[in-house]
Amino acid sequence: MKRIVSAALLVLALLPPSLAHAITIPFTPHVQVYAVKFVCGLQSPVSLDLPREPPVKPGNYATAVNILNFHTFPVTICKKAVVALPESCLDTATNPPPGVDCHPHLAAKVVTLNSEQAMEVDCDDIVRLFAGASLPPFIKGFVEIVVFPNISLPAVNPLGVTGVYTAEEARCAQPAPTPQTICPVSVEVEPQNSQTGEIPAVCSPTL
Repeated sequence: MKRIVSAALLVLALLPPSLAHAITIPFTPHVQVYAVKFVCGLQSPVSLDLPREPPVKPGNYATAVNILNFHTFPVTICKKAVVALPESCLDTATNPPPGVDCHPHLAAKVVTLNSEQAMEVDCDDIVRLFAGASLPPFIKGFVEIVVFPNISLPAVNPLGVTGVYTAEEARCAQPAPTPQTICPVSVEVEPQNSQTGEIPAVCSPTL
């Protein structure tokens, strides 16, 4: 980043004064961003007569994103959720199939984590983040944890972020499964690595 800025300043120094004053270089601070996949809700079975598969196998799915500030000072973040749309919603040349929700659900909230404080973003939090929007029974997408600039933070992985995923088979979600029903619950834990990004406009930070 320093080399890029230095090269830009050198170019401006070599330009004629009248042209140099007319050029402005936009600057957007780069921040560390964690992008964590989420799957939430109940995926119902689909008709076997149709030559297609649902987004996930029938079942009840939950996600919990755990965030830890392991520093001795507060850290301000923006938790942002966005629902992943089917490709048919992105193709303006064709209409999406009936029943497909193409609404671009996107929401964010600024939060400050105190020293040695942890928080969790689960499916209920994600739904509340969308402020009562009409959501389908099953949603999937990404939770982004945007870490606002702080000179005391490390350049890579400034926070601890982990995604916990739980799934229950559809037949186990019935009110009274039979004693012979086997109901396995799968849990997957994935530590997340941060990537360099920019502060989204929807975060509206107060710095």
